[in-house]
Amino acid sequence: MAGDYGAREDSPECKVTIPPKRAILDDAMSILPVTAVRDPFKDFRGKRRREQIKLLIYSIFPIVEWIQQYSWKLFRDDIIAGLTIASLAVPQDIAYAKLAHLPAENGLYSSLLPPYVYSVFGSSRQLAIGPVAVVSLLLGELLNKEFKPYLDRKGIATDKASDKLGSFDPNPQYVYFAFLVTFLTGLIQLGLGLFRLGFIIEYMSHSVVVGFMAGAAVTIAGSQLKGLLGYTTYTPKSNIQSIINSIHEHTEQFKWQTFTLGMVFLTYLLIAKVLFKWQTFTLGMVFLTYLLIAKVLAKKNKKFFYFAATGPLVSVVLSAAFIKVAGIKRLHVKTVGRLPKGLPSSSFEHFDWDQTSRALKVAAITAFVALTEAVAIGRTFAIKNNYHIDGSREMTACGLMNIGSSLTSGYVTTGSFSRSAVNQTAGAKTTVSNIVMATVILFTLIFITPLFVNIPQ
Repeated sequence: MAGDYGAREDSPECKVTIPPKRAILDDAMSILPVTAVRDPFKDFRGKRRREQIKLLIYSIFPIVEWIQQYSWKLFRDDIIAGLTIASLAVPQDIAYAKLAHLPAENGLYSSLLPPYVYSVFGSSRQLAIGPVAVVSLLLGELLNKEFKPYLDRKGIATDKASDKLGSFDPNPQYVYFAFLVTFLTGLIQLGLGLFRLGFIIEYMSHSVVVGFMAGAAVTIAGSQLKGLLGYTTYTPKSNIQSIINSIHEHTEQFKWQTFTLGMVFLTYLLIAKVLFKWQTFTLGMVFLTYLLIAKVLAKKNKKFFYFAATGPLVSVVLSAAFIKVAGIKRLHVKTVGRLPKGLPSSSFEHFDWDQTSRALKVAAITAFVALTEAVAIGRTFAIKNNYHIDGSREMTACGLMNIGSSLTSGYVTTGSFSRSAVNQTAGAKTTVSNIVMATVILFTLIFITPLFVNIPQ
């Protein structure tokens, strides 16, 4: 009778047997993805020697595979995209270096060699390489726990960037430690790539990445309030309560001119896609409005895309010209100052290997954060453009480019979402756009850096 749960005498018996015993190693290896370390040569098996050699070259140097089908039309698209992201990279590099408490030139150096390296070893066609806000902020926070980033007028290390008399000099020990951390970050990433551990990124929740980046955005905004309000005394901590207390305790340092100039430029920047002295605030608000308008126009009409994409560079150029004409002392606006002209020198000789254990603690964190951002962004644009990227290959490329960055006075780099989005919209077809961008940075370092002296912080 249906529903009579007591009548089970005629039901067949269901026997469950104990699964056979397996060695712990065999059991663990059976659940590993095929991309794991157990069989890195799977794609080479069963093929002729010549085919194996070709696959090996393609796997190490992806550029060799697609360069054979490269055309002048693709080159034209990549040049346009490369020039476009270069206009975004220059002001970003300077700003992000400040987030890491490093000299502005180190930000530019970080966009010099790494894009070239990624163009050869990377597999994402739209990923644009350079310093990013999240990693720069994280690096600055972690390094600050090991060494103070500045030297005051008495030569004493401090976490304060300036006083009422002006800006402090960078602490060489802090800068050199950043180079060592970047080198070790690259080694960790390279090791993960060589052992084909790209599947690790697959298990990192997207919610974790989004939450981290959202929190970083709030922290970045809080760290910029010092410049926006014109304060000379500000908390080195990044939590909201400390920031609010610091602002409240030093209200006498508020400068409406700086705030006005900063807000003007902030408005300009937002439309395209503070320090508190009234001149700075006014200037900042003007350019912020410009950027916001440019961004709105670009969304409504694709013809205005380049107007928005080049907005940050235009605002930097115009603000520098304005300060040059009006006079820095009269406006009381802090500027970037003089940047070294020419190519960076080798930083390998400045590595303090006695600090390796301390640097490894920082490098282990920055390596995974930078990798997560690069792979996540690269995979997003790969899906959008209907192709596939290899997580292990991306790890290898990121490792090599950060090793190169550390040897040329740069710091940790990864894939930049803002640059990559502009790169995609500008029509980038291959990693040649990164080569074009890096070449523009090279030209900038050799010929244009003396003009940066009047750029507002």
